[in-house]
Amino acid sequence: GGRCLRMLAGASLGYAATRAVHAEEPNTTDLRAEIDKLRPAESRFREKWIEDEKIKLPARAWPVFQPRVDQIPALRALFAECSKDETLSEGCRKHAFDLGTALVFCMVDPPAGLGMYTKLAKDGDPDGMVGTGVVLMGGHGVEYNTAEGVRWLKEASARGHAQGHYELAICYYIGDGVVEDETKAFELFQKAADLGHMSGMFMVGECLRDGIGCGRDEARAIQWYYNAAEQ
Repeated sequence: GGRCLRMLAGASLGYAATRAVHAEEPNTTDLRAEIDKLRPAESRFREKWIEDEKIKLPARAWPVFQPRVDQIPALRALFAECSKDETLSEGCRKHAFDLGTALVFCMVDPPAGLGMYTKLAKDGDPDGMVGTGVVLMGGHGVEYNTAEGVRWLKEASARGHAQGHYELAICYYIGDGVVEDETKAFELFQKAADLGHMSGMFMVGECLRDGIGCGRDEARAIQWYYNAAEQ
């Protein structure tokens, strides 16, 4: 069928909501109602947990738009037409990114999809940088290359890309491809959250709740859960 794999990249609503509603705060009923607003979107997240010795990380899903297999021919045609220009327009870069996403996560031709991501990355496109980094680190139909994956995530983060901040934060959080550094992870989660990244907001709440990479502050943690619920 046209179902594709989901890339790991976003916060688990169920996990964060469960943690949030058990916070020892007086307004847990109100908080539950706010978190419940997110439940219609929960199907977007993979039912998978990344195990860590201290904590379970949330399942992730990114990019938000992942084309179906049957959309690949149209994307190929669109990209073939727009890529005739020497410099790719913003719209053409979007077609390239979507085509790369479909080729990788529909398992049609992952190396070719990674090639499209990487070409975008080398042309300075932050989405391409994140896509390249996540595919290489996850080994999605290609060989793992953690060092190269981290390099591209750092590049995207340096350009102020919210998903780049978030993905790199996860690396530091669990010590994947870098030395584990909870303080650095929290700083990056905070940068993502400040840019309106819902998963980053959830993880800021998690860190503040448990004092991971920062001082413990349950009141601020609850506020970040609310912020995420309002996205």
